[in-house]
Amino acid sequence: MNITCFGLVVLLGGLCLGQGPAHPKVVLQQNLDITYAKVSKRQKLDVFRPSGSDKLPIVLFVHGGAWFMGDKDFFGVHRSVAKSIATKGFVVIATNYRLSPDVKHPAHVEDVAKALAWVFANPTIHGGDVTKVSLVGHSAGAHLVTLLATDSELWGKTDGPKASDRSSVCGVVGLCGVYRIPAGNQIKNLAEQIGLARQIAGITGPGGKTFNPFKIAFGEDEAICRNASPVNHAKKGLPPFLLLVAERDLPGLGFMAGEFEGALVKSGVPCRNRTIPSTNHISLLAEINRPKSQTATELTSFLQEVSRHRISNP
Repeated sequence: MNITCFGLVVLLGGLCLGQGPAHPKVVLQQNLDITYAKVSKRQKLDVFRPSGSDKLPIVLFVHGGAWFMGDKDFFGVHRSVAKSIATKGFVVIATNYRLSPDVKHPAHVEDVAKALAWVFANPTIHGGDVTKVSLVGHSAGAHLVTLLATDSELWGKTDGPKASDRSSVCGVVGLCGVYRIPAGNQIKNLAEQIGLARQIAGITGPGGKTFNPFKIAFGEDEAICRNASPVNHAKKGLPPFLLLVAERDLPGLGFMAGEFEGALVKSGVPCRNRTIPSTNHISLLAEINRPKSQTATELTSFLQEVSRHRISNP
């Protein structure tokens, strides 16, 4: 996929997402551009909640964009999704994070950790129940929420969430996520492993040059990339996971979801891995705005279930 085609897909997805929340009769309160850290102007978040509600379960929503583009609004695309989730009875907190090439890993996930720390520290501002927090991310955002949920080293740091708050994360959702970060030539090895060498070996940018977003965001150190891969942090005691993949997703993401599911289940962690028919990387996200779609149904039922009690492997 070249850069122009990717932009067109985003634009078309934005037109679909721009239809607005699926429940227009639910009046939402919103508080925009709250600062959660002071290193960068990007360290801001939005809060959406049904009017008159109190102590609803919380969803932290993290946008995608290959770690180098996008934001919590993105021409209304991501904000529409956040609002749609809120209409289902959740306090939704949508966050920005710093982007590459200005920063590299672990800055992206550290920002998400700081946003989550803000959630736990400010219940009087957002009004949600900090004992029932779910993490939801799309694409690169799915990588960030699953890494935060699985890597214990990201907890208990200065400005990050306390280790004692980990038990309050009741569920994690990855939408079209990246769960293994390839270093250097590993992206070619992964492509060959799944039989899609020509499609995934590189994204063609201007002038026909290969564009590798993994190199820009994570560098080429194999140890760093290995530690940045959620699949390598699967272990007993994690909260339940829901992984949704589009039938026509970006090459390799379905393979990664299956690999991640296997690692989680092997560790005794409940995980649902679903492929959504007739969707692509962007339209799967758009379906959250359509309450009867399979994506919206899977997402809502999972969030409601984990906010009541932990679920078992299906």
